Amino acid sequence: MQSRRFVIRLLLSFTVCHFFPSNAFSQNNFWQPSNGPYGGIIYAVASDTSGDLFAGTDAGGVFRSIDDGANWNPINNGLPEKYIYALAVSPNGHVFLGTSENGIYRSLDRGGKWIAANTGLTNLTVFTLAINNNGHLFAGTLGGVFRSTDDGENWMLLAAGLPNIPFLALALNPRGHLFAGSSRRGIFRSLDNGATWAYSGLDGSTIYAVASDTKGNLVLGTGRFGIFRSTDNGANWAQSNTGLTNLTVLAFAVNNKNEIMAGTDGGGIFLSTDSGVNWAAVNAGLTSRAVVALVANKQDHFFVGSGGAGVYRSTNSGGNWTHASKGLTATFIYSLMPNARGHIFAGTGEAGVLRSIDDGASWTPPNADLIPGRIYALATSPATGICLPPLIPTAFSAPKMKARLGCASTMDYLIDLSSRW
Repeated sequence: MQSRRFVIRLLLSFTVCHFFPSNAFSQNNFWQPSNGPYGGIIYAVASDTSGDLFAGTDAGGVFRSIDDGANWNPINNGLPEKYIYALAVSPNGHVFLGTSENGIYRSLDRGGKWIAANTGLTNLTVFTLAINNNGHLFAGTLGGVFRSTDDGENWMLLAAGLPNIPFLALALNPRGHLFAGSSRRGIFRSLDNGATWAYSGLDGSTIYAVASDTKGNLVLGTGRFGIFRSTDNGANWAQSNTGLTNLTVLAFAVNNKNEIMAGTDGGGIFLSTDSGVNWAAVNAGLTSRAVVALVANKQDHFFVGSGGAGVYRSTNSGGNWTHASKGLTATFIYSLMPNARGHIFAGTGEAGVLRSIDDGASWTPPNADLIPGRIYALATSPATGICLPPLIPTAFSAPKMKARLGCASTMDYLIDLSSRW
């Protein structure tokens, strides 16, 4: 891993040096921020009662939007790391986040400052957070589920009936019953605020997401078998994939109309208006189909946290999506290259290739046929400009890409799809 990072850094250094004359770096005020490209991997999204939005990113920390996602600002004061896996807002407006290595942090001022809240938390990799109407917090970690009844001041491991395994999803139904989705061990249920637990089904399955509508109907998303539904408080589960064309389901969101959105790995968004019985794709305007997180705010606007392209917003139940990531600077840029016309191409860390034709003022994806992945290198062809022929033929439609871009070589870029969702 260290050698690979060194090679990438060396290549990037060469790219920058190739881009600019050496005397340019001695000029005052040489560097100015471009207007993007905005986005990045969004692991978690949350909304508070005032409508403020919070986004937890991969390596960019936490961002907040106070204008329905139109603009975002980083709010990382006090955080020791910027890998944010989980977000939740308590009834009193306190915001909690879960990190990859440093446990749970709490903000009493809507993200102005973060303070560690880890007393009693013996596993500091936190994948998911849930809060009930009494303000009790639950954390799913790499090793079990924990509960705090004092606003995060102290945590206790909930071990009665729960194995010491990773828990990736937590959800509460209207009766306050708690459901915990695990890695490869299915779903567990607690009827007594987490004091005791019982196995609820789907042993052998990894549960990435669980949600309940206001009627108490439950849906859960699995890694290989799509969606399962329960109408009897989790006593029984039945597969419910009608209309679902992607069976890796990573996220759910339910709005006040009981519309359920399901986010998938590569298939985008699916909508159910009948408590999870039937599903229909709603992807108009959604250029990134890897959906990692979902939330609905009090206005019933849905927000998508994507696996590389930032946040998208829909104000009409998925009828169309717009990119809502201005200021969300969590995009990994592995490579940069101009073509003969002065257009700038950026190879990103999950969103594929982005292009700017206005000197970095705006960025758009020109790669409709390229499956999003890590673009480690770009190269120019004197005859045709930027060239992206397939090093991995199964990654995208090779003949179409070659015809459109006029590529001849097959060694002009490197792409890594191994870490895709």
